[in-house]
Amino acid sequence: MRHFLISLFCLLILLIPSISVSKPLSQGPFEVKGGKIKKYIGKETEVVIPEGVTGISDYAFQLCSSIESVDIPEGVKEIGYCAFFKCTSLNSIVIPGSVKEIGGAAFGGCNSLTSVEISEGVTKFGERAFIGCTSLESIAIPDGVKEIGTKAFSLCTSLESAVIPEGLKEIRAATFAGCTSLTSIKIPKSVKEIGPSAFMGCKSLESVDIPEGVKEIALETFGSCTSLESVVIPNSVTKIGPGAFSSCSSLTSVEISEGVKEIQLGAFRNCSSLTSIEFPKGVTSIEECAFSQCRSLMSIEIPKSVKQIGPGAFMDCESLESVVISDGVKEICGNAFYRCTSLNTVVIPKSVTKIGKSVFWGCPRVTIRAPKGSKAEKYAKENHIPFEAK
Repeated sequence: MRHFLISLFCLLILLIPSISVSKPLSQGPFEVKGGKIKKYIGKETEVVIPEGVTGISDYAFQLCSSIESVDIPEGVKEIGYCAFFKCTSLNSIVIPGSVKEIGGAAFGGCNSLTSVEISEGVTKFGERAFIGCTSLESIAIPDGVKEIGTKAFSLCTSLESAVIPEGLKEIRAATFAGCTSLTSIKIPKSVKEIGPSAFMGCKSLESVDIPEGVKEIALETFGSCTSLESVVIPNSVTKIGPGAFSSCSSLTSVEISEGVKEIQLGAFRNCSSLTSIEFPKGVTSIEECAFSQCRSLMSIEIPKSVKQIGPGAFMDCESLESVVISDGVKEICGNAFYRCTSLNTVVIPKSVTKIGKSVFWGCPRVTIRAPKGSKAEKYAKENHIPFEAK
């Protein structure tokens, strides 16, 4: 009986299918698994990916610094995360229409890449897809792309032109940040959101069209765009965010539409060429340092819809000569007009009941005009500022 059981056990073992772990197989200079290139193991400068490959996996060609060109065949559907990251000799790439997604940082740091041809079919660019491609001069994003990740073209310092397709709804954070050669950009009407720092540091950007439908100019969206000369903010925008146009030193003209309610922290700080600003009738707040260091600004009129002029809102506006504050404004916060050295006349209505410290410090020529018995009259006397009854 014992011999019979042993024989039966051995027979069962023979009948059980063997279990094997699938490993990448070498196919020429490639390791391939499941139809995808897992790793490049060759040394060629010109790489031809074989027919039948359906994907290029994460890190497959990462740091292959000798590769100069790659032929990607029709049929490849995906280019993975960091697939060609820092292939520093790669100078051109053609992405076929079968590719649906270009992974995050797929071509990041390819600083010799001068030409990218992307066929119709791609729907998504991952975050940092082409970050730091410092030789790339132009990019045409095809129709059908629905998503472009954050920092996708950030620090592409030679990029002069970019075509954004109609249909895209969002330009995400820092998408073109640091593209110092970009001279103009047309944002399609389909875009409803422009993320923080989207064009920050694009110091050659001279013009931009912001489409109706965008609701907010976010944090530092156009910060340090030092060649930008004029901008029209559409009626759909309700907020101009912190530092949105800060240090746009060539900006001379800003048209703010009636929809804007908030001009936030440092929104136009250090726009040193801005000579005038017309506030819309619906704006309710001008926040801290919103127009500080606007050294060419000569006169302003604050509408009655504004309830508070924030701390340091117009600090260091050294060419500012006259300020008219409309009846309805309730508070002028501390340092609001600090070191406005050319300021002659400030008209303050009776509605202002709070005036902070050092509002007119360093304004040696200023005279306050206000109704008798008003908070402004009391403030003028307490701070030894010349007063005229209005």
